[in-house]
Amino acid sequence: RLIALANACRDSRIAITGHTDGTGSEAWNRVLSLRRANAVGDYFVRGGIDRKRLDISGIGSENPVADDSTRYGRSLNRRIEIELTPIN
Repeated sequence: RLIALANACRDSRIAITGHTDGTGSEAWNRVLSLRRANAVGDYFVRGGIDRKRLDISGIGSENPVADDSTRYGRSLNRRIEIELTPIN
């Protein structure tokens, strides 16, 4: 569905941001989050999306959405965020 949406919105940039939970070192979390985001970017490219439209980043654990002290909270913090922005 995401590839279909990206194809329907051809005049947009696609930001893909990887996140991790807070376990491990922050240096490793940044690497891991970038790997996650690149994997999603590769999926988009295999689906026909031009890589030039993608803005890929990994920000580690710096922006949690849930309590990192619980297993469930950590699972929510390990995520990918995708944002389509119109090109003006």
